[in-house]
Amino acid sequence: MKTILRLFLIAFVGGGWTLAASALHVVRLSDDNYWIGIIPKSRLGFTDTYVDVRTWSDADVAGHADFVKRVTEAGKEKWLTNIAPPESQSLVDHLLGLLKNASSPTDSSHAKDATEKSEETPHTSDKPAEKQPLAPIYRGVR
Repeated sequence: MKTILRLFLIAFVGGGWTLAASALHVVRLSDDNYWIGIIPKSRLGFTDTYVDVRTWSDADVAGHADFVKRVTEAGKEKWLTNIAPPESQSLVDHLLGLLKNASSPTDSSHAKDATEKSEETPHTSDKPAEKQPLAPIYRGVR
């Protein structure tokens, strides 16, 4: 009976650690005051569970796009200060620009198709569309 209880306890704790690993980014920082940082992921998965950003450059940002977006959403962009932006740009703008450049199509035919599609759908106005009220589901008994 003790063996079964111990096995159950080990499985329970191991499952909890696995769930925690799939829900958190553990970041090794280059900051002298803090060694690691922890932020929740935007969705469960084992991609970028442990990330060492101490030696990152601009090229590394494109390879970890979801992680960089999550760091900027969480307001922890100071963790990526070793990726130096130009003097005229903030760090967040620089990171988002790198992500945008990495996700832009390199083939001119894809870019041409995208511009043709955007020309087909004319924009009637710059203001957002008004929300339509939802139809009532239940009106009650009369």
